[in-house]
Amino acid sequence: MSFSQATASPFWFPISVLLSALLVARPRWWPVLVASTLPIRLFSEVSAGLPVTFLVETFAIDSVGVVLTAATLRRYLDHPLRLDTVRDYIHISDAASVTLRCLKRLARRGPGPMVTKIVASGRSASLAEIIGIFADIAPHHPRLITARTGHQQPSKLKFRSTVYPDILPSSPTPLPAGIRSVFLDQVAMLQQGRLPPPADPQPRA
Repeated sequence: MSFSQATASPFWFPISVLLSALLVARPRWWPVLVASTLPIRLFSEVSAGLPVTFLVETFAIDSVGVVLTAATLRRYLDHPLRLDTVRDYIHISDAASVTLRCLKRLARRGPGPMVTKIVASGRSASLAEIIGIFADIAPHHPRLITARTGHQQPSKLKFRSTVYPDILPSSPTPLPAGIRSVFLDQVAMLQQGRLPPPADPQPRA
């Protein structure tokens, strides 16, 4: 691709690329991303012969505009869950084990202030990883149903408890094994009629 002064354009292509980068990057990296477009402004073919002061001024104006646009979009648009969304998953048996050990410690301690304990695996996994595990376990490709949310959700959600940090799952269930056990249990309950059949997300004519 080459730039030219032969025709005028209301859009500066690097700005659209920069806007896309700002929307997926964390705000702390925005100054670096914005600064990375300055050499394109100064040394591209379309900038030849133009005063440096003019180029710097247009760079500043465009940078402010794209940063404000990115901030507005991130603030007011819905934030759908993406495949790189990270969450913490813990098997029910591990959660029960940690809960029982905490209750025993509280019983030995006796009456005292309220304690909040976060029960989590401490290992984060992305939705893409979860889908991949399901694809390996299920006989058919997993059916994905997505929907936009009415509120913002963090893309990275990790848990680490600072209360009773020594109480952790003694033998944590690996994520693939935990998903497999839950999947097989759900299939058994479905075959026994203890679960309703999955609803069809496609509207029927």
